This record gives sequence, C-alpha cells and structure tokens, in this order.
Amino acid sequence: MQVKDQLIQQLKQVQVIQTQFGDLIGNDFKSAIDDSKVHSIGDIENHLKILKEENRTLQIGIIGRVKAGKSSLLNALFFDGKDVLPHAATPMTAALTTLSYGDRPAMRVEFFSKIDLLAFERLFKDHEEAISKGIEEKKQHRQQAALRVTAPTSNIAASRKSPSVAVRAIPEKTDNEWYDIVKKELQSKNPSTASAHELWCNVVEAGGIEKRPKDLRIEKNSIAELSRSLGDYVGAKGRHTPYTKCLHLELPFESLKDICVVDTPGLNDPILSREKRTQDMLKECDAVFVISPAGQFLTTQDLELLERLASREGVREIFVIASQIDGQLFGAELQDCAGEILEAISRQKKSLIKQAQKVFDSEAVQRLQIGDLSEQLEQRMLTTSSVAYAMQTLPPAKWNDTIKHADEMLQKKYPLGFANPEQRKQTLEALSGLPSVVQSLHHVRHHKTNIFACRESDYLDGQLQASEALVSALKVRAEKHQSIFINSDLGEVNARLKEINSVRKVGIASAVTVYDQLLQDLRINLPIELKKLINTSFEKASSKAESAKGSELRTRNVSGMWSWMKRVVGTGGTEDYSVMIIDAASVRREFENFSAILETSLIELVGKTGIKWRNDANKDILAALREAIDSTYIDVNEIKRNLRNVVNDMLSVPVPELPSIPDNMYATGKLESSQAVAFGEAAKEYLDNLKKLSGTYVEKFEKQLKESEKKSIGEALFDDLLQEAEELRKQLKDCQATKQRYDKLLSLLEEMAA
Repeated sequence: MQVKDQLIQQLKQVQVIQTQFGDLIGNDFKSAIDDSKVHSIGDIENHLKILKEENRTLQIGIIGRVKAGKSSLLNALFFDGKDVLPHAATPMTAALTTLSYGDRPAMRVEFFSKIDLLAFERLFKDHEEAISKGIEEKKQHRQQAALRVTAPTSNIAASRKSPSVAVRAIPEKTDNEWYDIVKKELQSKNPSTASAHELWCNVVEAGGIEKRPKDLRIEKNSIAELSRSLGDYVGAKGRHTPYTKCLHLELPFESLKDICVVDTPGLNDPILSREKRTQDMLKECDAVFVISPAGQFLTTQDLELLERLASREGVREIFVIASQIDGQLFGAELQDCAGEILEAISRQKKSLIKQAQKVFDSEAVQRLQIGDLSEQLEQRMLTTSSVAYAMQTLPPAKWNDTIKHADEMLQKKYPLGFANPEQRKQTLEALSGLPSVVQSLHHVRHHKTNIFACRESDYLDGQLQASEALVSALKVRAEKHQSIFINSDLGEVNARLKEINSVRKVGIASAVTVYDQLLQDLRINLPIELKKLINTSFEKASSKAESAKGSELRTRNVSGMWSWMKRVVGTGGTEDYSVMIIDAASVRREFENFSAILETSLIELVGKTGIKWRNDANKDILAALREAIDSTYIDVNEIKRNLRNVVNDMLSVPVPELPSIPDNMYATGKLESSQAVAFGEAAKEYLDNLKKLSGTYVEKFEKQLKESEKKSIGEALFDDLLQEAEELRKQLKDCQATKQRYDKLLSLLEEMAA
C-alpha cells in the first residue's frame, strides 16, 4: 500500500473512533490530536494538490537589457524560430510578459492604472524642467565660448582669428536642436526619467489618460492571428503599447507544457508598480536565465538586473547566456585558430567565463544571492547566436541584411566550417548554442521534479509518523481512562460531584485572584518591553537609512562676465556643488531585512514572555488551589492538566501585521538629485508607517489582554472537572456496555498500531 493511501486510511479510522468512542476519553482526544500535529484529510489533500501544481508549473525567469536578444532566444527555444514575440525597440515596449500553455492561442493584457500614468506625467514635467535648464546652460556656454574666441588676448591671436571666423566655428543652433542635444545627454545620465518622459509623450499621442483601455482577454484561432494582434499592445508603434503594463500569453506549444516563462522588462523601468510586479514574479521563479550580449558582457546594468534576485533565498538554478556570440569571432586574438570555428567558439567562451568569474569575485557582487552560478560557471555560462539559428531554420529567401552579412563574413573567415552541408549544419548548431540551453532547461525540469517528489514523499512520511504517534497516544489515554473507570464506583463519583460543587466557589475566587494579578503585571510590563524594542530597532534603522545617503561633489560654471574672465585666465569662474546619491536597491534590501527582523523580534519577545507567564500562572494558581481546597475526591493531577489547557486558551497572541515595501521604493540603480530626495521621502514615510503599525500592534495586544480579563478562569477550570465527573457517572450507570466499548476501542487501536 502506498504511503498516501495508508495515511488516509488511518486518519479515516481515527475519525470513526472519535465519532463512536470520543466520549470515553473526553478532552484527552482533542489534546492528543493537537499534540500530534497531524493534519486533517482535507488539509493533506490540499497540500498535495499545491505541490503537484507547483511541480506542474515550472517558473522560468528571463532577464536582460533591451536588445540583449531575449525575444530572439525565446522565439528559438519555444516557437521553432518563428517571430511570435515582437522585438522590443525601447524600454517602453519591453512589457512584462508571461508565457504559458493554453489549448487555444490567447492573451491577457493588463494596462497601466490612472495612478501609474499620473506618475509618468509628473516625471515628464520634471524632465522637461531639466531639459530647459540644460538648454539655458548650453546657450550660456556658447555665448561665453564665442566671446572667448573673439577676445583680443594678444595681437598674434587677433591676427589669427576674426569675428567672422568665430561665428563659423560656433554656429548658432535652433531651439529644437538644443532640445535634442540636451535630451540625449540627459537620457544617458538618467535613463529611468528619460524613459518616463518618452512614455508620457507616447501616452499623450495615443489620446491621454482618458483613452486608457480596460484590461482584456483575447482568444484567436491561430498563432499567426495572435502574433499579428500583439503588435497593437507591445509593438514599437502599437496603438495601445504606451498603456501596456503586462502581457500574459497562452499558446498551444508543446514546449510550454508544465512551465511558465517570465520575460521581464529591461532595466531603467520608470514604472515602479511594474518593477515591483517583476521582482515579485522573479522571487517565485525556479530558474533564471540572465542574457547579456557577448560584446558588452556583464555590464553594470546586468549586475543591477541581478539585484532583482537578491531577496529570493534558495535560487540555485541561475544561468548566464552570452548572446550574439557570432559578432565576437573576428577579433585579432582568434586569428591563430587556423579557420577552425569550433576552436574559435571554445576560446571565446573561455574568455567570457574568465571575464564573468572576475565580475562575480568582485566585492560588489558578493552580496548577491546567485546560488551555484559563480562556482559552476563552466556549466552555467552559455553562448548563443540567434543569427546562426536563423541560418539553420529560415530559407535564404527570408534572410534579412544582418543574416546575409553574417553568413558572408563567417564563410570568409571560417571556410572549413562551411565546406559542405553536414559541416555547415554542425557549425551553425554549435554557434547557435541552442542545444546547450535546451539541455539546461531539461536539467532544471529534472531537478525540480526531484525536489517536489522528495517534498511530497517527506511530507507524507512525516504525516504518517504523526498519525502513528497519535494512535499510540490515543491507546495510552484510552487505557488510562479505562483504569479510572474500572477503579471507580458510582457512590464515590456522586460524592466527588457534590464535593466539586461545594469547593467550586472557593476555588474560583482563589484562581481568579492570582490570575488577575498575573494578568495585570503582564499588561503593565509587556507593552513597556515591546515599546522599548520598537524604539531601539527604529533608532538603528534610521541611522542605517541616513548612512545610506551619499553625495558627490561636482563642478559647474558660474554665469556672468567676471566669472567667464576668471575661466579664461584659469583662475576660477566655477563653483562646487553637492548632489545627493542613494543606492535604491541597497536601501530597499536593508528595509526588507529590518522589517523581517522587527517582526521576528516582536513575535519572539511576546512568545518568550507568554511562555514564562503561562508557567507562572500554572504554578501560582495551582498553589493557590491546593491551599484553598482540601478534598479527598479531587485529584491534583487532574486540576493541573485542566489548568494547563485553560491557561493556554486564556492568552491569545496576535501576529504583527507590518506593511510591505511600497511600490514607490522599487526603483533600481543609483538615484540622484530630485529622484534621490523623492526616494528618501518614500523611505522615511515607510519607516514612519512601520513604526505606527508596530505601535498599533502593541495597542492590539493590550486590547486582547483586556479581553482576557473578562474570561473567568475559575469557571472554565471547574466546568471541565464537573463535565468529566458527570461523564464518568454516566459510564458507571451502564457499566457492562461501557466495559464492552472500552474493549472495542482498545482492540481497534491495537489493530491500527500493528
């Protein structure tokens, strides 16, 4: 019999026993189940269903810069090279995309919210102000340069240059030309804001906020139909592209069965809500492929993309793909390969591995959680060429100019690799790198299957052991109750009931007096300790947040003739100014860690205090009851057991509900000036909110302590004693039937334990 079947059968038998014989054991039945930690049949089935669902849907993340070759790789891997996914032209067309299997081609489109679009508008205005300021500075510099050229610094200089020559050397520009120059410069300095500027322009051109479409789902009859529709939502010129936030594709490709591919936008995403969604989805990925062009391999941008994985613990399946490798096979260092293209590919890969190892060994990358990547680079660093794959799969009539040029250059440089059709096939397969990527995907699938198979097996084994322990515990408790039944007589039980009722009032008064004092002490002392913990924690967090702010000293020209003259003679005319710098990802990680540590600390403090309080309550109340009650018919051990159950039920501990990191803190990279200020304000607001909710937790706990005062511990304690004595009296009234029921119960438990 399989473990699952054995477990379910055993738990069903426990249910039958509880229904038919639960009254014989009383409260001991419930406490035995609670102590065993065994789950209900429904919970077990649900948990196994979740495990199977996770096992069935393997999450694979794809991250990389725009134009790194993500779409080409995905089209090659999953769609036989067909251009199902449009190639993103800019960060704005690089929507967050998920690919999964569906019986019919379909897509679900999520559009930006009104709040998102209003945020773009604000960033647009900030960027426009920066452009205007930059144009003004450019014009001032031009005027000063023109004056410097025409200034009569010496007779020789005057004879060499004339005003007419100066004007030709520094021609006047139109406002539009200045605008384009400054805009281009700012784009390289602050690509995130520049992207938001571009997006808002596209939104206005598409009709503005009021024309924002509603989220939709579209089904098509064929892949071709769906592919044609995609251009409207994620194409470079799509009419709805400016509004598209996320695209979810369901496609009837066998290669997508059992997996979900998460294709993330590139860096510099100004849409913080989408950046947060991207990070959340990446955290759930079972494997991640980082794509970086071989010609600009593992740049700062790629490392910033890897930071998106930093908060995901336990991700071991990370691979790096050096794309567009075909463009790196014509360097001087490969001339001694004697036309052997396979040797050239091998050497280039070794060079890239060496470069990657140097990057991953650097201090800046040590903090990233990149699993086994740095230790297994030879297996986890792959090379690909979408051009080579296109040469394999497309007829020459469909080749574009890029493919034609690559084919010409490769045949010229490496003629031996293209000497005959078989040699050509082998060369292009090695150059495309697709078999290695497919093999890595198979490795991930197999690895994940094993993990979930082990998880399911471990879970079922653990539950079966818990169930067997439950059966043993029930047998022990049934034997104890049977012994009490055998050694009791009706007269003694009646006397016991009478005695319990007679001492009940005194016992309640004694228990309540001690309990109230203990509860009052807890109400005074615990909130003080919690507040002290919160204040100390926030002092440290505020200090860390402040230290995360940095500044850079920069120099700018001072306007005015006197300042210009100083610059001409090299004696000044400039001024230093400070720019605030914040590493957004580092600050966010600090806050995430702080929030988690704070939550754990609150729970630990309350938990430890609660354990001590319960122990004191059990000890002090039991001592008070022993002193107040002198009864032949009340067993101290019974009082102790009942007291423990009652005290545990009296004090409930709330779980802290602390806020998660807000969307406006999901910026990436180093922020400066107004962006750094805005991020700093968001961080402060989050800390303030966190502190406020921590205080709310203390208030909530104080409220629950007040609610505990309303409960009567004495009544709860003596009600249990009365109930058990009353149940024993019923059993003794029908002695023979009860004896048979005990025999039957123990026989069933022995059969289950065998």
